[in-house]
Order: sequence, then C-alpha cells, then structure tokens
Amino acid sequence: MTRTMGLLGPALLIVMITGGDSFGPLQKIVKQTITQVQTFKTNIRTGIITTTFQNSTYFSSSTYNNNWPGWKGASDSLNKQLLDSMKNEVKRGGPSKPVEVPATNLADAFRDAGMAAIKQSQRTDLDTLEDDSTGGMANAFATTREESRLIAEDANTLEEFSDTLARTTLQGLTPKAAGRTLAKLTLPEDLHALLPSQQSKGSRPPVCDTILQGNQEKPVVPIADWQNAAIRPECAKTKYRNYTGYCNNIAFPDRGSESTVFLRRLEPEYSPTPKRSSPRQSVLEAPLPGARDVSNLLVKVEVNPNPELTEMFMQFGQFLDHDLTSTPRAEDKDGKTPKCCGVSKDKMHAECFPIDLPADDVHYSQFHQTCLEFVRSLPGITGSCQLGYREQMNQQTAYIDGSQVYGATEKIALGLREMDGGRLKVAFPFPEDAKYALLPGADLKSGPCLDFAEDKKCLDAGDGRCNVHIGLQSMHTVFVRYHNHLVEQLGRINGAWDDEKLYQEARAIVAAQLQHITYKEWLPILVGETKMKEKGLALLSNGRYKGYNVSADASLTNEFSGAAFRFGHAMVSGHIFQMSTEFQQLGSLKMGDTFFRSNRLYEKGTIEAVLRGLTGQPGKRMGNSITPELGQRMFNSPKSPQQGLDLISLNIQRGRDHGLPGWMKWRRLCGLPTVDSFDELKRLGAMPRDISDKFALIYKSIEDIDLYPAGIAETATDGGVIGPTFSCIITEQFARLRSGDRFWYENDVKMPSRLTDAQLAAIRSTTLATIFCQSNSGIDKIQPDVFKKADESGPNERFWCSMIPSIDVTPWTGV
Repeated sequence: MTRTMGLLGPALLIVMITGGDSFGPLQKIVKQTITQVQTFKTNIRTGIITTTFQNSTYFSSSTYNNNWPGWKGASDSLNKQLLDSMKNEVKRGGPSKPVEVPATNLADAFRDAGMAAIKQSQRTDLDTLEDDSTGGMANAFATTREESRLIAEDANTLEEFSDTLARTTLQGLTPKAAGRTLAKLTLPEDLHALLPSQQSKGSRPPVCDTILQGNQEKPVVPIADWQNAAIRPECAKTKYRNYTGYCNNIAFPDRGSESTVFLRRLEPEYSPTPKRSSPRQSVLEAPLPGARDVSNLLVKVEVNPNPELTEMFMQFGQFLDHDLTSTPRAEDKDGKTPKCCGVSKDKMHAECFPIDLPADDVHYSQFHQTCLEFVRSLPGITGSCQLGYREQMNQQTAYIDGSQVYGATEKIALGLREMDGGRLKVAFPFPEDAKYALLPGADLKSGPCLDFAEDKKCLDAGDGRCNVHIGLQSMHTVFVRYHNHLVEQLGRINGAWDDEKLYQEARAIVAAQLQHITYKEWLPILVGETKMKEKGLALLSNGRYKGYNVSADASLTNEFSGAAFRFGHAMVSGHIFQMSTEFQQLGSLKMGDTFFRSNRLYEKGTIEAVLRGLTGQPGKRMGNSITPELGQRMFNSPKSPQQGLDLISLNIQRGRDHGLPGWMKWRRLCGLPTVDSFDELKRLGAMPRDISDKFALIYKSIEDIDLYPAGIAETATDGGVIGPTFSCIITEQFARLRSGDRFWYENDVKMPSRLTDAQLAAIRSTTLATIFCQSNSGIDKIQPDVFKKADESGPNERFWCSMIPSIDVTPWTGV
C-alpha cells in the first residue's frame, strides 16, 4: 500500500558550481532541470535558452505570458546570481571546493513560474458552466471545500516541478522508473513556506509536518505503548471523535482524516507522456476506447428487478458511501465549473477531460450532442510529502462515523447544531405535526437547487450531496430526526447533562449503530457470509473485538472510491415508489425528476411514503445494465430533461483520470485466475460469455480493460451480489475500517471512548428498522430486515414498530 505523491519540492534543487571545465555539472542541471517549466492547466509553455559565456551558464525565457511579467523578473534575478557567482569563480581560477547557489533562489524562480501558470489557468475569460446545467450539477455532486482548494493549489504548484524533473533530469527513465525514483525522495521540512496556501493569513498547518523515518511515517508515540495515558497527545484525551477524523489514530494522527489522499495498493498507471499525471492510456501507448463507446457496447440501458432485495439496499449503500468518500473536482478561481465541451483547446481549462461521443450514439445523436462534460479530480498532497505520482484526495473522514449527518469539519458541524439540548437543527413546515420535521433549508451557495423558493428550500446536511435525489434526502432526514429522538431520551435520564454532552453522546451512539448496521445487516448481503468470515469481518455476538491495530491505516484506497464502491450505480432501479401505511403503491417518481429538487418534500407525508417505498419495492439486479435515469438522464437540466449524463461513462473516465490500473492487474493482486488473451478470457468464466466477447471487440489488449465495467460484469460469487474482484477490494477496505478505527464500537481498548458491556449490548440489539421506527418517521409497521423483501408470513414479515427492538438508553445514565 503506497502513499505516493506526484509532486516535486523546489527546494530540493541545489546547483553545484565548479570551476573551469568542471562547469559541466552546473550546465547539465540547469539545461536538463530547467529546460522547460511545464505549465499546469494551460497549453502555454515557457521555453528555456541555454547560453554559454566564459564557461558560465544562464537561462532566459524565450516565450512568456506578457500578461504576467513575473517570470521574466524571476529568471533575470536567477541569471544575475548565477552569472555573478560563476564570473567570480572564473576570476579566481576556479574554486577549490563546490560553491552552492542557495536553493531558495532557484526554488523561487520555479515557484513563480508555476504560479504564473496557475494564474493563467484561472483567468476570468474561461468559459464556465451554469450551475443548473448538466455538467454544473455533476460537479456539484462533489462540492469542493475551501480546505481542499488550498491543498489543490499547493499540489498544482508542486506538480510543475515534479513533471519538470521527470521530463529532464530523469528523462532517460521509464515513467514507472521515474515514479519509483521520485518516491524515494522526501521534501525538506521548510517546503510549506514556499506554497501558495502559506502566503495568506489563516493558512492551514504545514503540509510536510509528518516526521519521516526513511520512507516511512514515524509514529508520534511508541506503537507498543500507544495506550499509555501519560504520553497521550492532547488531541487524543477527549472521549469523542474529532469531526475531521484527525487523531483517531494516536500514533499516526493524519490517517483517515478529511482532505488527505487516498491509498493505493497498486502503482497508478498514467499516460507515458511528458505530463506524468495525464490519464491512463493503452498499454500499447495508444488511446483507450472512448468511455461512452465502452458504455454503449457493454452496458444495457434496462432494469431487471431483484425479487429478493429491496431498493433500500442500494439506498443505504449510497448513504454509507457519502459517509466514507467525497472526491473534489477541479474548479476555476471563482469556484465555477469550467466548460469543457464546445471549447477550443487553447481556451480549455487544462483539467478538462471531456468524453467524446460517437456520431451515431444510440441516445445523444438525436440531440446532435458530441461531448459529455468532465473535469478531473483535484490533486492532493501526502502528509509525509514523499514524491511520486499525482494523487487524489478524500474530503470525508475515512471512518464510519456519521460524517454525512454531522459534517467532516467543525464549521459544518457547528452550523448544523441548534446549540441547545444537544439537538440538530430542523424545520417545521407542518407546525401542527412536529413528527414531519425536515432538515433546515440551505442557501443556494451550498449547492444547486433547481426549484429553489424561500419557503421550499433544498436541505442542509453534513454532506453537500444530500439533495441529489429524494431517496437520499429522506435518509438524511430520518437520521437527523433519530439524533434528536436520542438526545430527548438521554436528557430525560440525565438532567444535568449540558448541550455538548447530549450532542456528543447521541453522535457517538449513531456512529456505533451505523457501524453495526453496516457489518451486521448490509455487508453480508453484499459480499456473502462466507467472505465475511474469511476476511474477519463477521461481528461478535458477545465479548469484545481485540483486532484494533494502531499500525493499520483506515484511509480509503483509490480503487475502492474510484471504482469498486461505485457498484451500487448498477443497482439503482431508477423509479422511487411511494407507499401507503399498508404498503400499497401510491405512485412512482422518476429519479431524474427529483435531482436537486425539493418541492415534493414540502408535501406532508412524502418522506414517509418514500421510506416505505424504499423498503417495499424490489431492487435492481446487479450486472452490466443501468437505468436510463443514470445512463441517459443523470443530472438532466430542466431545459433538456432527456439530455443528461451517462454515469457508466463518467465512472470509466474517472478511473482513467485517477490512473487506476486495468482489471486484470487487480485480479492478479487478489489472487484470482488471470488470462493473457481475449480467447482465454472467453474460457475464464468470470462473466457471461456474451460480455467477454464484447470486451474483445472494443479493447486492443486484455490489460487495457477498465476496472469498473469489468467489475460490474463479473459473475457474483460467495453468496454475495458482486463479483470476486470488487469483493476483494471492498472486503480489504472494510477490514481496515474496523481494525484501524480507535472508536470502533466493539473495541476492547483502554480509552475513554470504550463502551460499557451494557451499552455494547444495547447497540447490538438495534437494526436499521429500529432507526426508522424511533425516528418519528411516520412508519408504524416494517419488516425486521429492511434490505430484504418482506415475507407474507415468516421471520421477515412486517411487524408493528412496537415489536421491533428499540435501543435502551438506560446504560448511558450518568456516564
């Protein structure tokens, strides 16, 4: 598992000057390392001319942006220093020992050039998308926070230097060899002072503040003695989780915290081009087939119902995903989404990676559409500042901690609190009946709201994606109602508790219940009971979990977030049923008609009818098919309701953007049978024969097959609903989410957060049905396992909520 970073620190560059004919090393370094500053986000290039005069070397800009003269000044300043130093040495007949040119001057020149490129790329004349356009809403699906913008700006600057070094000094190496070479280097501790985020007031802490030991992070406390209260860092003395996930791991505080980069289990595969972070290409060094071409050939636009599972299985999976991962996308300096389609290359934002559409596309050709909007994910920086490839960041905490409900930063969390009685803010559109409370209304700055009105606002939640569709809005509403139900119950038995105590205890209970529901009810369906036992994921019925490992890193992997955990997109039915209290269908909503819309929420009983529908309607079978609501109409604009995005194409393009290796390499990593040719693939039996035949038609090499389309096409194994490759990636991740979480509810650790035996028993008694029944959700009857179809008579028949086990809060009396 690696944490590589495609970034080079400018202060690494030390120019050594030697006299006479020994000026060669200087000339070589200047010529090779400063040959060309690769502009980031633009096609403007700064050429370097190398001139020799009396064995001295200097460089000047042959072309530079006249609108930004800073580069010329920087180069002139550096030239003068180089020339003066070298002329003095020539006069003395050459030095007896090497003379250093201070690295900061050279670093400043590089940094200024990089900043010029960034300023140019963020120029105001770039075309941007309307917020309510298809592409604008797609980017809003992963709203970029200010913290992420700062990190990305630093990463963009540093990437300039990494690319320059790789293309010049390391130009004789293959891209992989160059990456490995860079990964062995570490940036100096004072690097942060040169970065853009450090040039303004209130900037975040240094990005290179993790102490290294060789190429490994050095723990801040001894691993063998991490539970010793006497040496415990201040951030670990609280009983409760930090909102950001920081200091969950006492020895390695950054691990799993928000705005840190994803892990990788395999090295990324970016294009073997001068720009080392360019999206993946074929192993034959040719373009991969277009993402939409792959989608058209391999994925059917249809819905096959699953008679065993309900739509709630998919819906909880999405809700859980938003607790774990959020990858910010590129924006311009004003926070706008750059327009990529219909823009000439010289005016296109360099983070554009649009999806070309075939002229005869089965859907989009009728609209004469030739392109789908797509911008790349923002780059991130590792805490250890090791060099390597471009990495992407996760804006959520990695842990199952309810961050989609409460927020992953203190600012978000405090904004959602009522600051009285431990309650979260709610709105009461129906004052006569408080049980129909909604989340508070959000302003337009928090994300798109297509039917915005002052009395019918979209919802404000811990995660900005809550308004994507009505099913997700309903889930967020239920959990906020449930939190407020908990604080009311806790307050009755603990009259002395203040607002903070009530809030934090309820938040901790909700996080524990989310963990229990995930591993007890949801995950066994996804991967199968056999795999749960094999991977050590099965929960204990009694006793304590002793598997916590302070050396485990719970951070999400890139392949988990960028491909495998997107399996649920192929399980969306596309229609959301509304059901009566007797679970009779009242109506059906097309998912596309609810994207970023809130008007129906203000009709009394809508959320309750939707929740009953999610637990009552059949889900969709997993496989190489997708609902037209996501395959053709996703994030459709009100102006063009039939003209949306194709989520399968976006997922394929995202994997290439992130440099995810092809499917066959993941099978090798997982110890699964592999093949070397398409003929062998047909005999492998990993997927239906007709699908393997189609892979052979569109990919040039078996190694080119993208992870996502192959993953959803694999035949399910081990009694689960997904194939073995995705199961391998997902189970590995969930094993670390348990073993690497200090606040895991079953843990047997000597920490203030440890649950009592009675509290642990209370958590184990609850289910997702418990949450629905106790959240004042208007649900009076429900089946015990909401992920499975209700029985007419049997263990999963619908019971009155009074018969569903509820959490007993008395073990929290006086704690």
